[in-house]
Amino acid sequence: MFATIDDRPGGLAELLSVFGAAGANLIAVEHLREGVNLHVRETEVHCTFEVRGPDHSSAIITAAREAGYRNLRVDSPTGTGRPLT
Repeated sequence: MFATIDDRPGGLAELLSVFGAAGANLIAVEHLREGVNLHVRETEVHCTFEVRGPDHSSAIITAAREAGYRNLRVDSPTGTGRPLT
C-alpha cells in the first residue's frame, strides 16, 4: 500500500505502529520522495504487509484512516496503486 506521512523523525514509526497494532506483518517499506506531488514536509511510503485475508486488510485500512492517514492506495496484482474508496 501507499500512504502519505509527515517527513519528520518518527513519522514512519507512527504509521507502522497503526498497522502493527492491527496485526499486520511488515514485509518491506520504501520512501518515495521524487515524482509525487507532496508538501516539502511530507513523503510517500510504499509498504508491503502480510495480512490474514480481505477482511483483515479492510480492517487495517480502516484503522489507518481513523488514525488520520490520507491518500491511501492499495497495490493491485500488477503493482500499480489504486485509490481506496
